[in-house]
Amino acid sequence: MSLARDSLCRLPVAASRARFAGLTVTGTLAALALFAAVLVVPAGAQGARPVDIDLAPGGGWWVTYSDGRIEARDHAPGIGSVKLGERVRLVALVPASTGYWAVTNWGHVVSLRGASSSGDVSHLALNGEIIAAVPTTTGRGYYLLGSDGGIFTFGDARFHGSVQGMLDERHGPGQVLANDWLTAPVVTMATTPAGYWLVSADGSVFSFGDAVYHGSVQDVVDEQAGPATAARDWLNSPIVGVVPSAAGAGYLMLASDGGIFNFGRSQFHGSIAGQTASPAVAVDVTANRSGYVIVTADGRVWVRGTVARGESTACRQMESSLAKLDELLERVKESAAYQVAIARQSAERSRPEVSTEFGKRLAENVNAALNSQIEYAEKRAQDAITRQEQSNADQRKFLWATYGPACWGVCEYWEQARGVLARLREELRAAEARHASVGRDTAGQSAVDVARARMEAGEEVSRIQSDIEFQWSYMGSVNAHGATAGTSSSC
Repeated sequence: MSLARDSLCRLPVAASRARFAGLTVTGTLAALALFAAVLVVPAGAQGARPVDIDLAPGGGWWVTYSDGRIEARDHAPGIGSVKLGERVRLVALVPASTGYWAVTNWGHVVSLRGASSSGDVSHLALNGEIIAAVPTTTGRGYYLLGSDGGIFTFGDARFHGSVQGMLDERHGPGQVLANDWLTAPVVTMATTPAGYWLVSADGSVFSFGDAVYHGSVQDVVDEQAGPATAARDWLNSPIVGVVPSAAGAGYLMLASDGGIFNFGRSQFHGSIAGQTASPAVAVDVTANRSGYVIVTADGRVWVRGTVARGESTACRQMESSLAKLDELLERVKESAAYQVAIARQSAERSRPEVSTEFGKRLAENVNAALNSQIEYAEKRAQDAITRQEQSNADQRKFLWATYGPACWGVCEYWEQARGVLARLREELRAAEARHASVGRDTAGQSAVDVARARMEAGEEVSRIQSDIEFQWSYMGSVNAHGATAGTSSSC
């Protein structure tokens, strides 16, 4: 179990006592009020804002806004928008096995791109608004989570319990109310094949069905500060999102300040805490589950870790350019082979057939000249291939440095870049040693051979030094412009 330490700091306001609009509340109610003050935004008070982010199957992602807009980002295909009435806002976009479901705060489910609706709760008198919606692992059903902790199941979703049901089982029906017992309200959930986790604003986790408990923010606080300290007193901002890792082996929580908490086998790839004044609102893992994307209230998307092939414009641009370089090299090789074949064919046609002694001596001279032409053609062909290979190598360095940070994430880019620098330094030491050894033993070597060897060794040293300078310059550029994806210091 690990976490982003920049997500934790002591709240400047005591959680045991809070004042709102002249009303003083204490104890658990104060804690609930404190988190509610952060989480609840009156409809229309701040205009439309992002509420969800989902990865598109063909690459890119969709950002869902509270006013019904669904923006396609990074070359994701458009899937339309939802017309909403007064006081109605979207709370989630839920991927189905075919198409998508858009869910509103009053429990209405809108089917998009061919998804078949399995029902909703818009006809019910709800105790509170719907605050989250998640699909089943099959994509043939969905769960709706109410602000009162109620869970509604549709399609192949199955009810496995709730916080209130857990308390009723422990203490008897109605003896202990969830709202009184919880230290912070349940705000989000994530699913497993036959269960789910409910997560509260202070990072408490409640497991139901086959969902395995992997830890909570309180567990981390217990280890660092002792059990006497409550998670709500340490969290700088409330938890707003949770996503599961593969096969339910862990989960990852997002705090509204951009902090990331990972539990079980869920991997930490960096956070955006301290890098933006806009609160984080939603998180989703990448298709290869080696990274995640975060959307903030200003509509900005932040990528951490690595994205799967085709998920990012940067990755697609880099892969497309690399493929073109490979194609160009193959064409150069084919052209070189063709030129050599033509030279050989021409030489064979020009070889004399003689029987006299004089003719044989003449033929030897002619054949020597023809062989020289073939060797010249072969050398030109190899030179063309070598030039293209060097050009490709330079282009690969440029592409790697230009698109790498956006494709893989700055932290992984820096890790790889440090490895490249270490390898280049080893190559430089070896090249300098070879350069220093040239001319020590000149037995059997002409002055021209020694001079050529010294020049070639010197050129190799200069090339590697240039590669190192190139690498440093681009790493510095990434560090200077890392605000869009996190700076090297956050790695």
